[in-house]
Amino acid sequence: MTLTFDKTTARIRTAISEIEDHYQRTKGLILNESDLKCILYSKLFQYFGEEIETLDQNIKSIPLHTEVSFFNENHYCPIKIQNLKFTNLID
Repeated sequence: MTLTFDKTTARIRTAISEIEDHYQRTKGLILNESDLKCILYSKLFQYFGEEIETLDQNIKSIPLHTEVSFFNENHYCPIKIQNLKFTNLID
């Protein structure tokens, strides 16, 4: 899915507006920056959480991250994406 600047901006504005509306109803919703960061990420994930191809073969990603790695002058992240193994943390 390719988004235009205007569509992307509109989706971000909608997410922020929804958060602001929720905050007005629930004043204890955001107690610190981390709360806001998590809530904003959750909202934006609905719009930008779709998997996309990366420059690394056989590895997909999403275009949304809370922190961005270093990119060189060619807009390429020279750090390889590592394969992560998720295990059951409850056991």
